[in-house]
Amino acid sequence: MLAGGAYLAVTQYPALSQASAMLSYDPSAPPDSLIEYGVFLEMENLVVNPAGSDGRRYLMVSIGLEAERQAILDETESRDIVIRDLIIRSLSNRTAEELSDIRRREEIKEALVEEINTVLRRGDITRLYFTEYVLQ
Repeated sequence: MLAGGAYLAVTQYPALSQASAMLSYDPSAPPDSLIEYGVFLEMENLVVNPAGSDGRRYLMVSIGLEAERQAILDETESRDIVIRDLIIRSLSNRTAEELSDIRRREEIKEALVEEINTVLRRGDITRLYFTEYVLQ
């Protein structure tokens, strides 16, 4: 049952997210109110054991990072090992209950962005996206 839920979350979440965005789209809004996107970098297949799980649970996550300029992502790539370790450490300090609570996703994203930005000098990551998020 849990595997089925994880499968649905992974395969259907993008479609549900897109449908939700379409419902909130206002074609009469002025063009300058549309979201401006920067450049992206994906960090794939990070695996962590949640706090208190004694290794019986895991979170597999891929993360998309957005920045205003490519130079910021270049620096991010050059510090890949440090940033991956930071993300793994941060996520593994959270319990499975915290990680499974969809209402806490934005809080988790914001905390990760803050932590990643402490490592960067050329600018900041502006947004973080979960491109895969599987908790078993």
